[in-house]
Amino acid sequence: MLLFFIFYLIGFLIVDCILDYYGWVGIYFFLHAIHNASIGFLTFPSVKRIFFQDNDDIDKLLSPSVCGMTYALHIYHIVKYYHTINTAEKIHHTLSLAIVIPLSYIFFENHDLLSLSLFATTGWATVFHYFALFFYKNKLFSLKKIDVLYIGHLSNTYFRYPFIVSNASFLLQYLLSGYQSLSLSQQYSGCILFCILLWNGYYFRYLVEKSYYANVNT
Repeated sequence: MLLFFIFYLIGFLIVDCILDYYGWVGIYFFLHAIHNASIGFLTFPSVKRIFFQDNDDIDKLLSPSVCGMTYALHIYHIVKYYHTINTAEKIHHTLSLAIVIPLSYIFFENHDLLSLSLFATTGWATVFHYFALFFYKNKLFSLKKIDVLYIGHLSNTYFRYPFIVSNASFLLQYLLSGYQSLSLSQQYSGCILFCILLWNGYYFRYLVEKSYYANVNT
């Protein structure tokens, strides 16, 4: 994982420097869109297994590439743009990087639910939204602020939020159906992950909807 992390972090920084040199802005949004598209592709097999209840015996560990890329993007974001990160994003980064991924990786041998979590929170759900933000910042395709907010509204309402709630439901089902075979640390870890997932889904949907409707009515 460390090698993947270093590789992707260097890659993000190089692309950032090149685009910045040529005067592009909102570079983080562009890189986040590329990152999310990649994470969605890499975690999709796990998503299919969960929704189709495929219980085959193949290795269900999270790919080191997924972990490396996720940590690289968010560390890059923190280091390069720390002064612009709001409190909600700081909490989100801290919970995701310091709690969700480590707890899931350490205490659960099957990482399909972790893959679904990444697919829902930082996968395909917001790819178009981040590209729209990048286009808007660079005055491309005549996008207006309300257009970007509308894309974010659609992404969160019909994709990100439902997938996060579904992920939390699958996790709760897993905890309740198998609690007798789970260790105490797994039970506590699962409950913590469940609460963080619900907070992530509800809170960020609230922020997106609040911003959209505040602007659409002006």
